[in-house]
Amino acid sequence: MASFSNKPVVVDAKGHLLGRLASTLAKQALSGQKVVVVRCEEINVSGSFFRNKLKYVLRLKQGRKFATIKRLSSEFGWKYADVIDKLEAKRKVKGQAYHARKVALTKKKASAATNAGEALKPVNEKLAVYGL
Repeated sequence: MASFSNKPVVVDAKGHLLGRLASTLAKQALSGQKVVVVRCEEINVSGSFFRNKLKYVLRLKQGRKFATIKRLSSEFGWKYADVIDKLEAKRKVKGQAYHARKVALTKKKASAATNAGEALKPVNEKLAVYGL
């Protein structure tokens, strides 16, 4: 998140610590950058689940237990965890299909480049004279 852009910054919040993520996103928002946060239900909060029922702590140390906002919220009445799980499963299926299409397209482009290599050899030699 180096510089300002007209496009919103999309942040995948899964696995990030709550306070540290919030401070980074607040800085971006205060500078005028639009910020979109996805998968907020998977944000980590340091400490065990029971401890987080009582309070939040500063940071997650190596080997420490942690709880997700999703589980904490569900414990206190949030009813949409199962809906989010279903939508997340759909998103993963779509993502896998997109990845498969992307890999196939990349392979086609690579094979086309190798097949056209001999036909483009004179053109490449002319371009090499100009440093391209």
